[in-house]
Amino acid sequence: MKRLARRLLVLSALLWIFTLFTAAAAPAYAEVTGNCDATFKGVDVKTRDSGKTGDAVEVDENEVVNVGFTSPAGFTAHKIQIQIAGITTTVSDEDDDGSNSFSDSYNVKDYAKWGTGYYKVIGKATLNDGSTCSGALLVKVTKGALETPAGIAATATTAVGAAMVLGSAGASVVQGRSASRKIEEWIADEIEQEGQRDQQREREEETERELRAWDDMYDLFFGAFLPWFFCFLLVLPALILTGATMAMPGGAPAASGGLHLKRVPWRPRISGLGLLGGLLGGAGLVVMLQQFAVTPLTGEMAIEGLVCGLIVGLLLPTLVQTWTIMGLNRKIGSGERRLSQAMGLTGQRPVSPPPEQPPQEPPSEPQG
Repeated sequence: MKRLARRLLVLSALLWIFTLFTAAAAPAYAEVTGNCDATFKGVDVKTRDSGKTGDAVEVDENEVVNVGFTSPAGFTAHKIQIQIAGITTTVSDEDDDGSNSFSDSYNVKDYAKWGTGYYKVIGKATLNDGSTCSGALLVKVTKGALETPAGIAATATTAVGAAMVLGSAGASVVQGRSASRKIEEWIADEIEQEGQRDQQREREEETERELRAWDDMYDLFFGAFLPWFFCFLLVLPALILTGATMAMPGGAPAASGGLHLKRVPWRPRISGLGLLGGLLGGAGLVVMLQQFAVTPLTGEMAIEGLVCGLIVGLLLPTLVQTWTIMGLNRKIGSGERRLSQAMGLTGQRPVSPPPEQPPQEPPSEPQG
């Protein structure tokens, strides 16, 4: 998964650079080129810019549009094309009789039955002398975006992609909460066990004091009345009791520095769900902008939408995971102080720290 994510990131960077260079190097498009004039629905194509939404010509979905070309050189053939997202589709391809003009009419439904919004209409003609001429115009189809299959699909795709990205980000929160509960339970268990160990040490110290008291009584009794007879018996118990005392735990605390628990390390959240959701959301969003007649959909815009979606699919879950990790480390720091107080500040024994896994995989139960 990480290797795939790295490849996607490199690909997105290359696409982004390609898009920037393409946009910077694209020359200004002459709306009519060659020895001809063109009209669309009675509008002179030369007066309109096919890259500006303000110059778009509105057409109804049920409208039949007339396209006309004139040239003193005459025409032998022509074609009408529709372009969206850099993809060009031919809707009319006819031969002409060499006259100085031609007109063509077609139904808007022929190219906009699946969608609405902005389309670029391109007319190309071949003149009698073998040269060519062409013209381009931006058309706005006036129809509700949610009444077309393309508009509905784009809206649904954007919603699904956003849900996937949010789901990937939300998974960090859910897993972080689970890890937080496990850390809190582990700290509570350690504090409880430390209290039990303190009670055990107190019982052992009490037992040791009782043994020493009995030892003193034996020394006094046998030393006063039978010093020589029980000399050997006094030496043997003393040796046994001394060895037992040295072997008892808690006799000498282990030297240690201040208690320190390992923190959860930071790392980016690279999720296939988030990356795929970002791509779907970016693709759906740019199509929605076209279908709702916000802006024309060009090839460069389509690439930028995919790249931006991929970045969002990586960045948003990573930001949420960073926030979650910060919360876990604060909880570990609080638990560290509580454990230090329970263990006498400096600590009486090494304590196993909480697991180091980041929130994308909930930490396993630590061993006390």
